[in-house]
Amino acid sequence: MDHRSSFITKLTAAAASVALMTSCGTTVKEASTPAVEQTTEAVMTTVTTTAPPATAPSVITTAPQKPSIVVTDSSGNAIDQTLPKGSTSPNTSFYQDHLYVTGDSICHGFNVFGFVPEDHCITQGSVSMWNRDYFYFDTPYGSYQMVDAIAAMKPKLLYMSLGMNDVNMGDPQAYADRYAETALDIIGKVPDINIVIASITPIDATVTDFTSNDTIRSYNAALKDKITGLKNDRIFFFDAYSVIVDPATQSMRAGGTSGDGIHLSTECYTDFLNALYMFLDKTDVMANIQAAEGTA
Repeated sequence: MDHRSSFITKLTAAAASVALMTSCGTTVKEASTPAVEQTTEAVMTTVTTTAPPATAPSVITTAPQKPSIVVTDSSGNAIDQTLPKGSTSPNTSFYQDHLYVTGDSICHGFNVFGFVPEDHCITQGSVSMWNRDYFYFDTPYGSYQMVDAIAAMKPKLLYMSLGMNDVNMGDPQAYADRYAETALDIIGKVPDINIVIASITPIDATVTDFTSNDTIRSYNAALKDKITGLKNDRIFFFDAYSVIVDPATQSMRAGGTSGDGIHLSTECYTDFLNALYMFLDKTDVMANIQAAEGTA
């Protein structure tokens, strides 16, 4: 069943970049709203303040089949992105089939660029650890706050990526504590889940002064200490920051941004997935999922 291609067949990299712009710089204290369009008589400009709300998917009555992700590039050529290019994990297809993501507009890029289907995404622009309960996420079973939405979807493999909207709002330890509490709440509702908690990605400091990479690293250090300190065999810390950072500058690598210095290019998501799947090969995640599904 090709449950992704209808959404992304017409997707181009240029359109994807526009869809991701500016949402991380906006924080709200109530449920997110659709993008607002501002126009003049001469020129129409779209200003995106949050990630576009997901279209409510149809009710899932059977287990999802492996999708085929086909996008059309700017020249009209069909490109199969069912698996990330350059994958070196022999279990890439297995992980790809089971992967769900939750988080902010940066996390939403996995869907915008065609790597994770919409019905595997629990994402919204401007969401953060400090305000996550202000947001509701659509699922085939209803609209819920983040933890309950994840519980409704019952994923076996969940990638969490939040934090860019936290770095200017609180302190690293409070952020890390809240993240750990959230992960444990999810485990309590979905005991056979495997949770990968990704560090906050770097900014391109030549493009934006939204925050500093020093601040991001301080948040990531607190998060790593907290998550690894849980010693929970279902919760893993993944260093997404290092995947796309320039080691020489400790800023986002050249070509990593989709334009605003915060949101990411499609190549970053390819590299995340390749690094993630190789990381998972060193864990018991695959065996955990097979045991839960009775396929071990």
